[in-house]
Amino acid sequence: MTTSFARASRSRSAKTTPREANKQSFPEQALAAFETDIATAEGADPVAGQLRLYETTQTTDALRALVRALADKQDYRAIARYAEELYKATADPRDIVMAAQALAQSGNGRDFVRVIEAYPFLKDYDPELRRYYAWQLLYLGRLNETAQIANAIRQQSPAQRDLNLEVALAIETGEWELLGALSIFSNRPGRVFRPWGSICLSSISDTPSVT
Repeated sequence: MTTSFARASRSRSAKTTPREANKQSFPEQALAAFETDIATAEGADPVAGQLRLYETTQTTDALRALVRALADKQDYRAIARYAEELYKATADPRDIVMAAQALAQSGNGRDFVRVIEAYPFLKDYDPELRRYYAWQLLYLGRLNETAQIANAIRQQSPAQRDLNLEVALAIETGEWELLGALSIFSNRPGRVFRPWGSICLSSISDTPSVT
């Protein structure tokens, strides 16, 4: 009887949650994060856990962990939302770059343009974002702005020149002589006729940003 009672007692103790065992030893936020880590290790959905943790604590560290979990899952729409929110808390340009990249990956051109125009430094921060922005402007019929970006890329960064963009712009504006010249240029040896390229998510820093 004594042995059975001891085993039952140990079993109940093993089931004691970290919050019950340590609620007077650790801050609530630390306990919540610890419990989320345990749940994830036991097979719980990491995104759901990190989202619940962020909604509970509203801390920058929890938000960064949520964005990291979303990146692992490649949930680009959610990444865009929460990475932009993270940037507002950290002012780390890597966070808003990730938001813009995620919008491009998800095909959300409207919000991509909004983010680029809200944070203009992005056009110079990442060449791929600038080229994708030019394509979105073309789709929106903002041809003069598209031409300005295409010309700037050609003059400042010839290696990043997007001939597909220039050809599409020439067609839209009816510049047939230019279109012929671009076709000849693209067929020269060593020239690759390529689309705007791929947008890849930047890595998320594990360390807090310095603002």
